[in-house]
Amino acid sequence: MTKNPPSFALELPSKMRYKDFDCDPSLPLNYTGPEFIELLRKSWFDSDKYFLDETAKYFKWLKIDPDAKINACDLSKGIVSWFKGYYTNYCWNALDRHIENGFGDDCALIWEGNEPEDVRKFSYNEMFAHVCQYANLLKKLGVKKGDRVAIYMPMVPEMVMAILACTRIGAIFVNIFSALSAEALQTRIFESESCILITCDEVISGIKHDPTKEKVNIALTTCPSIKHTIVHHLTGIDIESHPTDLSYEEEITKMSPECDYQLVESNDTVFIIYSSGSTGKPKGIMHSMGYPMVAAMGPDYFENLRPGMVTWCSGNPAWIGGLAHAVLGPFLLRVTTFMYAGDFFYPDPSRVFKLIDRHRISMYMTQPTMFRILRAMGDKYVTSSARTSLHTIVTAGEVCSPDLWEYIHKTVCMNGQIQLVHIYGQSEGSCLTHHREISGCKPGGGYVSQPPCLPALMDDAGKEIEGTGEGVLVFQRPWYGLSTGFYKNMEEFKKTYFDPYPGYVCTGDVARRDEDGLYTVIGRVDDVIKTGYAHRIGTGEVESCISMHPAVAEVAAVGCPHPIMGRGLYLFVRLFPQVSAKVTPAMLEKFKKTYFDPYPGYVCTGDVARRDEDGLYTVIGRVDDVIKTGYAHRIGTGEVESCISMHPAVAEVAAVGCPHPIMGRGLYLFVRLFPQVSAKVTPAMLEKFKKDFYGMLVKKIGELAKPSLIQWVDALPKTLSGKMMRRILRAIADGKPKEQWGDMSGVANPEVLDVINKGRLEVTIEEDEEEDEED
Repeated sequence: MTKNPPSFALELPSKMRYKDFDCDPSLPLNYTGPEFIELLRKSWFDSDKYFLDETAKYFKWLKIDPDAKINACDLSKGIVSWFKGYYTNYCWNALDRHIENGFGDDCALIWEGNEPEDVRKFSYNEMFAHVCQYANLLKKLGVKKGDRVAIYMPMVPEMVMAILACTRIGAIFVNIFSALSAEALQTRIFESESCILITCDEVISGIKHDPTKEKVNIALTTCPSIKHTIVHHLTGIDIESHPTDLSYEEEITKMSPECDYQLVESNDTVFIIYSSGSTGKPKGIMHSMGYPMVAAMGPDYFENLRPGMVTWCSGNPAWIGGLAHAVLGPFLLRVTTFMYAGDFFYPDPSRVFKLIDRHRISMYMTQPTMFRILRAMGDKYVTSSARTSLHTIVTAGEVCSPDLWEYIHKTVCMNGQIQLVHIYGQSEGSCLTHHREISGCKPGGGYVSQPPCLPALMDDAGKEIEGTGEGVLVFQRPWYGLSTGFYKNMEEFKKTYFDPYPGYVCTGDVARRDEDGLYTVIGRVDDVIKTGYAHRIGTGEVESCISMHPAVAEVAAVGCPHPIMGRGLYLFVRLFPQVSAKVTPAMLEKFKKTYFDPYPGYVCTGDVARRDEDGLYTVIGRVDDVIKTGYAHRIGTGEVESCISMHPAVAEVAAVGCPHPIMGRGLYLFVRLFPQVSAKVTPAMLEKFKKDFYGMLVKKIGELAKPSLIQWVDALPKTLSGKMMRRILRAIADGKPKEQWGDMSGVANPEVLDVINKGRLEVTIEEDEEEDEED
């Protein structure tokens, strides 16, 4: 019986508080809010019937023993066992089932290579023939049920064929990210005891060539378990051979396009995926047939995919999210999966959305970092696309901050014309996400659980937290799709997930639950520090703040003993080499003074923000970049820059305060035009641009935002990490001599400073009056 169902599972929230992020209600929705709540209730209160009904949607059991049992889990022993005595085959469900139902000619997979003209398409019939040939090749090489096959391949159709071939004959596939080093590859092969390695000659991404086979040869020097290496010659370059090598192209043509499938029991291992190692030594996480079902449920429940649609998950299938959304789920749902093998910004940053338009993609899934990069490059690479086929964008793999969420919603999703969903998940198989009629679209959090996961929070004493609160995120019972163990280390598996809170599944993450029963994940337990102020601090929040300093290359935040508070905050900071070579004790003291001295016990961001009635924050800008003008009003330079950067002639803009003879402080803009504009610009055009800027700022912010001065520049000073050096621009605008500009060791292009300073402008009363008269 469920112990503590969240409030949202009993009724829909009486009001949705995130209307600013609502999406078009006409967008596809496979399950309405009430229907989804009924599904949650069924999964929690009648789990056996729920699992029987749901598995029937996505695959068919091909054999059932007389004494079969749906739930045979025993968490006290670390045993996760579902549908004991039930047999099927993933490949049969992914291909044969659709062909038998008359969909053999439907498109199963679309692939585009690094160059736009390199496109391949495969129907279910064609995939079946290729997969059977691959399965027969593996069988010829001695691979049998339960053997491990390592796949070290880029995003090409043959990688998917290899995955399906392994599942067809009951072999366990071990997908390894092709960008990993030779040492990382060797570790995963050695730990999994793989007998076959599938790889290629090289990987091309954009203009970069990754010597894949070169890394393979290094790794194989200490991998005695590998008997054969199947090499795909993707580019045809000359490569050094290894005694275990076989040419895929030569061998595959000898194989029959027919191959019988191997029945596997529900709890037999289908694949092993290795964790990133961020929590220590990479662990081989084993998954059974339950995970492919979970992989189909997510796109069905939240992403609203239907047969015939095209889905694109940009994540590599060596990542659990990429495997679920690019391979396992789409093939069960009979959804066309799209794969891209090149650089996302090649030949220019508009490539992603050109792919979406060209291939009529319905759902696009990627990591938030993709949108951070696009935001920094400028909206034009997104807004130049139509996106008419796209109904859902999914972000996963890392936190999507509220400011980034707002950018994606407004710019990429066109203010809700496309649904935006964020997924929290782990390699062991748990999942929290958004449902637009239950959780709304709360930026940065507000997750509902995916059936049948039932979340809860635990306090430091190991007791379940009721109502709103903050604690360790757990699940109240196991589910079909949960990992079945760590390869060759079941004791560690039990210790990690089941021993911390007996009777629960421990995620190792800390989360908050709000008054609607919705969850926001803060970070890993080890990465959330409880200080002497009885408050939890996420190390990610601290690290994100400190990394904004122009001298900081990397930072790690951890907890430490404190003689008074019990626990304090300990930072490990690596400065850029150009800075550390010249660093002095005085500079380090300034660092401490900047972040920790202003408000003892807190980390000072140096930013100014507003908090609204819902307790949500909007950052205005840096303390020094928030200008208090003569109108006694604060203007965030970020607001000004965001507005001016929308002008089609503007490449970059920096806004700072400056002395004003009447108002005390005015607004000073440094503006860099695009090269093609500045090459042909005339004084008359510059005057027009100024009037454009005035009009844009007055319309967007108000009269108080009118700039006092606009200086045209060819370049702006940047840090080594590409951040704008507004501190120095502020000093120049204030008319300070060079010796008062402060430390300049972190400036990547110091040569521009003298040029900018030489062209510095000053406000005169006459000029200001003339501008007022013109307006």
